[in-house]
Formats: sequence, structure tokens, C-alpha cells
Amino acid sequence: PEKGTENYKIFCQAAGFDYNTLISSSQDHNINVRCVTSKDYGIGIWKEHDMPSVDALVTNEPNVTLVTHYADCTPLYFADPEKKVIALAHAGWRGTIEKIGEAVVDVMTEQYGCDPTDIIAVVGPAIGACCYIVDTPVFEQFASLTELKPAYFTKSLGHGKYLVDLKETNRRMLLESGLLSINITISDVCTKCNSGLLFSHRASKGQR
Repeated sequence: PEKGTENYKIFCQAAGFDYNTLISSSQDHNINVRCVTSKDYGIGIWKEHDMPSVDALVTNEPNVTLVTHYADCTPLYFADPEKKVIALAHAGWRGTIEKIGEAVVDVMTEQYGCDPTDIIAVVGPAIGACCYIVDTPVFEQFASLTELKPAYFTKSLGHGKYLVDLKETNRRMLLESGLLSINITISDVCTKCNSGLLFSHRASKGQR
């Protein structure tokens, strides 16, 4: 824990964040969205988590630093420059299927008055369509997203194995939520291909 704290402090100093403003999610692959303020400083960092299931954080307060965690799953970043609202979400395959991106947009619009056409989003580094191989039960859940046209983000490899493009799936969900295509940026970095730079559950075979 002491080394983890020191790493947070080193990162904050390098990136220009105040360590004392960090608030962390308590991820369990659901789609619960939490609105946070400066009253929540330190949760999950130097305070215990007080909610068991939070995969997305939203705030409209300056100097609140949102922290989420990834090891192949998809980071979703949101910013509304008009309403001064930011959000950060952890979209694993389960969260993607359950449309966590849409859940975040709903909270931003309903709780903070954001207009989806003003929201800028980034689909961050995650395991890419080059490397994300799933079996039939997982594929079938993606295939059920017929409104998103699964042929654009799934591909059969035969023998009950499929490639899934988590980034493209999330991009299409954000479009369905009312975001403009011009306001969505997609990272081309695959975490498994770049496991020397970023954490990858698949590349490390679960070894932390």
C-alpha cells in the first residue's frame, strides 16, 4: 500500500494533479454511476470505499480528480465544456453490453443539464479488435445488440471463437446516446499489444 500511495503521488506531481483531490471508483463490472464532489476527496485512495459498486464517476466541481482502473477494459472519458462537467467510466465487456456509456450520458443530462451534442468523449486505450477473442456465450451477447449492427464489431474465427471490437461497440453506443461523431475520439492503442506500456490482463494471464 505504501508503494501504491507513492506511485499516486509521483503520477500526480508529473501530471499536475493534487494528490489530495483524488476520488477512485470501486469497480465490479456493473453500470452504477456516482456523482462526486470535493466532500468525497480520498475515497478509494486514502479513505476506504464507501460504496461497493461504482464503475463511473461524474463531477461538475473544479479540482476534483476522477480515478478509474484498467487492465484491458475500455476507459470512457467525457467532458461537457458548456456545463463544465466531466466523467470517467470503466467499460469491461459486461459494462459495455449493459451500456455504461449511455448510463453516464443519462446522468450528465438529467443531473447536470448537459446536452449530448455538447459532450466530447474519448474511447481510451483498451484491448483491440486484433486481440480480443471471446467464446460463443460472450459473442451472443454482443450479437444481441442488433440496433448497433454487430457485423461492424464482431468477427467469427471459427470453432466457437470470435473477435470483438470493444472500442467500436462503445463508439456506436455513444452515437446512440446523442453524441456527435465529430466529438468522439478513439484510441488506436491495444493494451495487449502494448503490455509493456499499459496493464493487460490477457497478456499477463492474470498475473498482477
